[in-house]
Amino acid sequence: MMTRIIYVFVSLCFLMITSCEKSEIEREIYENTDTLSKIESKIDSNYGTEFKLSMIDTTILNPKEKEYLRKQEELKKRVISFVNNIHQDKLSELIPKTIVGYEKLPGSSGKMVDDDGYVITNTKGEYVSGKKSIIIDIFDYGRNPKIPNVEMYDNPPMDLEVPTIKVLHKGAKGFRYYDEKMKYMRVEVLLQNRYLIILRFNNPDVEKEQAMKYLDLINFENLIKLGN
Repeated sequence: MMTRIIYVFVSLCFLMITSCEKSEIEREIYENTDTLSKIESKIDSNYGTEFKLSMIDTTILNPKEKEYLRKQEELKKRVISFVNNIHQDKLSELIPKTIVGYEKLPGSSGKMVDDDGYVITNTKGEYVSGKKSIIIDIFDYGRNPKIPNVEMYDNPPMDLEVPTIKVLHKGAKGFRYYDEKMKYMRVEVLLQNRYLIILRFNNPDVEKEQAMKYLDLINFENLIKLGN
């Protein structure tokens, strides 16, 4: 439907990479996508399918939509550098090649940039065995990072439906929890205030305490060396 306006702003949208739970980044992506959709519909209803950007009368947009377009124009002009991050292909080398008893599915990697220009690179590995699965995510927020809700890695969230347990592992800090009703377990740790490692278990076949051993499948020392 509005292929022209999508073409103008497509390079400015975030790349969705990741977790089942809605993070702060995912919320921002959803709001931006929703705003763009509303603008497209409004322009389409006023101009039809054939128009040029110079034809757009911004008076049909409300202040919030005008501000959104202004920011997108600024974002379009900026130069994004990933020199402060580990390249996603290098990150992918840290994902375990195998996990005993599981079949490894094709992995994925990517990068995204938020509205303030902060860059995040990511890689994911997924392993399945029948109805069981393990998903491993590694995020690099780069040097001088802006990590959403960073305080929760020192003080785990207590407003979840299941208890969270604070964990420390080889210099990383974070939390783990197990939702017995949903048969879902999660371990999330922050390393050197830069690298975020998330383990997700669906229908886990390990004890809650044993979930931590899967962090040892990731070489923390190599991860730190790659970022230096």
